[in-house]
Amino acid sequence: MSDRVRANERGVVAWMASNPVAANLLMIVVMLGGLAAINSLTKEVFPTFPTERITITVPYPGSSPEEVEAGIVRILEEELQDLIGVEEISSVAREGSATVTVQMEAGTPMSRALVQVKTRVDGIASFPANAEEPIVDEVLFRTRAMNLTVYGDLDEYQLKELADELRDEVLMIPGISQVDLQGARDYEVSIEVSDSALRRYGLSFDDVVRAVQERSRDLPGGKLRTDEGAITLRSVGQAYTSEQFGRLTLVTRPDGTALTLEDVAAVRDAFEDQPVLSRLNGKPSITLVVDRVGEQNVLAMTENLRTFVANKQAELPQGVELTAWADRSEILRGRINLMLKSAFQGAVLVLLVLGLFLNASLAFWVILGVPFSFLGALLVIDIFSLGSINVISVFGFILVLGMLVDDGIVTAESAFAQLEEEGEGVDSIVRGVRRVTVATVFGALTTMVAFAPAVMLTEGVGRILSVLVPVVVFSLLFSLLETKLILPAHLRHIRVHEPATARRGPLRWLVRIQQACSRGMVSFSQGFYRSLLLAAVEFRYLAFAIFVGGLLVCLALIPSGIVRFVFFPNVPSDSIAIDLKMPSGTPWQKTHEYSLRIEEAVWAMDRRYAEQTGSAVNVVRAMRTLSDADTEAEVWLDLLPGTEREISSVKLADWIREELGELGGVQSLVFDA
Repeated sequence: MSDRVRANERGVVAWMASNPVAANLLMIVVMLGGLAAINSLTKEVFPTFPTERITITVPYPGSSPEEVEAGIVRILEEELQDLIGVEEISSVAREGSATVTVQMEAGTPMSRALVQVKTRVDGIASFPANAEEPIVDEVLFRTRAMNLTVYGDLDEYQLKELADELRDEVLMIPGISQVDLQGARDYEVSIEVSDSALRRYGLSFDDVVRAVQERSRDLPGGKLRTDEGAITLRSVGQAYTSEQFGRLTLVTRPDGTALTLEDVAAVRDAFEDQPVLSRLNGKPSITLVVDRVGEQNVLAMTENLRTFVANKQAELPQGVELTAWADRSEILRGRINLMLKSAFQGAVLVLLVLGLFLNASLAFWVILGVPFSFLGALLVIDIFSLGSINVISVFGFILVLGMLVDDGIVTAESAFAQLEEEGEGVDSIVRGVRRVTVATVFGALTTMVAFAPAVMLTEGVGRILSVLVPVVVFSLLFSLLETKLILPAHLRHIRVHEPATARRGPLRWLVRIQQACSRGMVSFSQGFYRSLLLAAVEFRYLAFAIFVGGLLVCLALIPSGIVRFVFFPNVPSDSIAIDLKMPSGTPWQKTHEYSLRIEEAVWAMDRRYAEQTGSAVNVVRAMRTLSDADTEAEVWLDLLPGTEREISSVKLADWIREELGELGGVQSLVFDA
C-alpha cells in the first residue's frame, strides 16, 4: 500500500483498516469479555420478574367451603378492596382454609405494600373463633429446577425419615437453597383424652388443655451477672414428641406425687389427619421439589443433582430407589443447542456460498462477526445487569442470527466488488465499506427501533418480550462495530486475482471450481437477470400488478382457511398432566380410587403403544400420582422424547381417555398434553 493511498482515505474506518493491530485488539477484548460474561450471567429457564402479588392464607379447620367464604373470604375482600395500588383480588375457599391473592399494580414497592396488607389483616377482629392466625406472604418468583423422588417398599414413617434426610443433604449442595417435600404428611402428636380418666381424677377437658399450654413452652429467665460475665437463663420445657408430652404434669398432689398427661390420655406420635396418596410408578413415594431462586444457575444445579442421585443410589436400602425427573434445564439446554446448530449450519452455508462465488478468506471473516456480536451483547448485558441467559434471550440470539450474517455479507461483498474494480489496496476496501454504510446502519437502526418499545411492556406476555430488546439491540450494535471497524482490517489481506502458483498447486481443482462458479454467476446476472430486470422496468405497471395480485392471493389464504391463524400453537409435549377434581364433600377414598383407575389406564396405554409400534422401550418413562386433598388428584407422565417415539402425546392422551372410560360423579377431568 502506497503513501498516496494512505493520504487519500481518512476517518475512523480508514484508520482501523490501516491499523490491524488495533482492530484485532478490539476484537480479542470484546470476545474475551463475552466469554467471561457467559460464566457470570445467571442461567435460568425463564426470565424472572417481580410477581407484585401477596397472598393471605387463613386456616379454618373443620369448615366447609361455604363457611370459609362467608366467615373469612368476604371479610378479607371487603377490608382490602380500597387499598391503594391494588389491581385485582382473587380468592379461593376450600375445605379447612381460605386463600386470598392480592395483585398489585406493576411497579408497586412491594415492601410497603406488604406492610399495608399485614396491617389491614391484623386489624380484623371478626374472624370465626376456630380460625387460626392469618399468614401474609409476598409471592416470590420461583422456577422449578428438578424433582427428586424417593420411592419403594417402605412404611410412611420410614419413607418420611428418608425424605427428610435426603432434603438435608440436597440443601448442602452448593447453589441449592429451596427444597420442598411433596406427598408427605407433617408430623403430629395425637392426644386422645379419656372421659373416664378425667372423671376419676376430677379434671375437665379445659384443665388438660390449659396445663399443656402452660407447661409445654420455653420461658426466658433473665440474666445472671457474675464477675466473669453475664449468663442468660432460660427454662426449657417445650415438648416435641409423644414421650415428652406424656410426662407433662397436670396436677401435683399434696403428698408430692404428680398426675401426668399420659395418666389421663393416650399420647402418640402420628401424622396430620389428611390422607395423602403419593406414588411413583405404582410405589409409595415422596418427591423433593428443587426450585431455583435468585441468581442461582439452573444448569449447574441440575448437573449437581444428577451427580448426587447417582452417588446416593448405592447407599439406599434394598428395594428403595431415588430418581431425578422433570429436569426443566433440558428446555434451556435444548434452546442453546438449537442456537449453536443454527449458527453452525449458517456458517457452513456462508462458507460454501461465499467461498465458491467470492473468496474463502472473505467467508471466514464474515462468519467470525457472528460470535463477536453475540459475545459483545452478552458482555454489555452482564456489565449493566440487563438480563440473564434463558430460553427467551437465547431465542433472541436465534432471531437476530440471520440479520448479523446479512450485515456481514453485504459489507464484505461491497468491499470485494470495489477491489475487483480498482485493484488491491486498503483504500478500495474502505470505499467499498463506506458505499453500503448508510444502508446497513439504517437497516440495523430500523430493527432496533422496531424492538425498542417492547422494553416498556410490564405486564403479561409483553414483559417476556421485553427480554428480547437488549439481545437484539446490542447484537446489532456490535455487528455494526465489527463490520465497520474490524472487518475492513481483515479484508485488506484478500487478493482478488490468485497468483499463478495457486492455479498450479495442490488446490488447483478448488480454484477452478471457484472460477467456474464465479463465471456462472456473472453470466446469470448479466444475462437472464439483467433482461428480466429491464423488462420489469419497461413494463412497470404490469410488474406492479403481478406483485399486487400475488399479495392479494397471500392475504386471502388466511380467511379462506387454507392457512390457519392461532395466537399460540398447540405444540405436542413430552409429558401429560391429568388433573382430577371431585365435587366438594366427596370422600377421599373415592378420589384415591379414581386416581388408581387412571394409573391402570396409563399402563394400558403403554402396552397398546408397544403393541402398535413394536417398541421394546416403554413410552411412559415415569408416572407420578399425587392426591393431598380430599377432592383433588394429579397424575403426571414423563414420556419418551418426541424424537424417539412415533405417536404424539395428544394421541396418547386420547388412548388414556379410551381406556379410562366414564368416571361417575367427577367435577372435572383435564388432560394437558
